[in-house]
Amino acid sequence: GWVECIPAAACHSTTDVERFYRRAGMLLCALHTLATTDIHCENVIASGDHPVVVDLETLLSERPSDQTEGDPSEASVLRTGLVPRWQTAPDGHRFDMSGLGADGSQDPGVRVPIWHLVNTDQMSLDEGASQPVSMTHRVALAGAWPSVTEHLAACLQGFRDTYACVVSRRDELTLEHIV
Repeated sequence: GWVECIPAAACHSTTDVERFYRRAGMLLCALHTLATTDIHCENVIASGDHPVVVDLETLLSERPSDQTEGDPSEASVLRTGLVPRWQTAPDGHRFDMSGLGADGSQDPGVRVPIWHLVNTDQMSLDEGASQPVSMTHRVALAGAWPSVTEHLAACLQGFRDTYACVVSRRDELTLEHIV
């Protein structure tokens, strides 16, 4: 394997933020094309104007069949987990854990186990408290976190550009060409 530290870093200008979201759109297209899933807030780091995916165990997942009944989002870019998407916890509260949308004010309802009285006869495991969402996945500028909604045009342009590239080279990208 290969490991490298990717530090979370803020952008220096609005141009950097636009570049970040353009690259996020490009990344979204690539992830969708490869049927990648699980790109939630804990699997993305905003390092300046670069959105970096840090956990790709779901790269090249099985793509759902077009004939599949059920949730239509399973065949859309929502399946990647990168774009903002409201989810509902079993207790009914709503949250967004996406790579571009989650923020520290949301409670996903995931409880972190906590050990009490460690290394004693009374040691016990408690359900614990909700773990706060880190903001290392969100692009930052001057202490604020500009949203994808504010820079949607840049994100869409990045997606369109990458989609056009993939479509123009689709014959080269097929398995028959590679084998």
